[in-house]
Amino acid sequence: MKNRKRNRMQGFDYSSDNLYFVTICVQDRVCCFGVVVDVGTGRDLSVRNIDESNMIMNSDEFIKKMELNEFGKIVQNQIEWLVEQYKYVDVHNFVIMPNHVHMIIEIDKKKLTVGTGRDLSVHLLEGDLSVHLLEGDQSVHLLEGNLSVQDKKIKIKSLSSLMGAFKTTSSKMIHQVGFADFAWQRSFHDHIIRNERSY
Repeated sequence: MKNRKRNRMQGFDYSSDNLYFVTICVQDRVCCFGVVVDVGTGRDLSVRNIDESNMIMNSDEFIKKMELNEFGKIVQNQIEWLVEQYKYVDVHNFVIMPNHVHMIIEIDKKKLTVGTGRDLSVHLLEGDLSVHLLEGDQSVHLLEGNLSVQDKKIKIKSLSSLMGAFKTTSSKMIHQVGFADFAWQRSFHDHIIRNERSY
């Protein structure tokens, strides 16, 4: 096997608390997440109720909008799923383009505990009351009146593992809705955001 260029900074802990700018591309740059459409100029006051999260300004002051198709909406849902699935993850912003995705993702272990190290939270899951208490390495659950204690420490996934989970789940869902040949490009590009200017 030939030597490959390293995609990650050698010696850096990619599971550490940090902000990362990530770009993930579709294999062979196939445009499959939707289309970019003209909305108008920056001065056009007749344009109303535009979702600004998908807006793109170019140098000529024309406003463009990314219209997501079914596959693009799956990608958007799976980006949001990362935050739900991994409580120590926050996605500050993301842009889905026709053949790639940009996101600013944060790993923050402090989100797992509140105040004194305890996370006392109440969740309503499909009509059942679930109370979750975290203290040290013990997790206590109360679900439908049953109490269970698990001695389990949450393992923080690295950025590569998080992107792997995102790519695997989104690919599987896109395959299930009929795009059997869909694939992400191997690996991803990242930039560690170290200061306000990089952000």
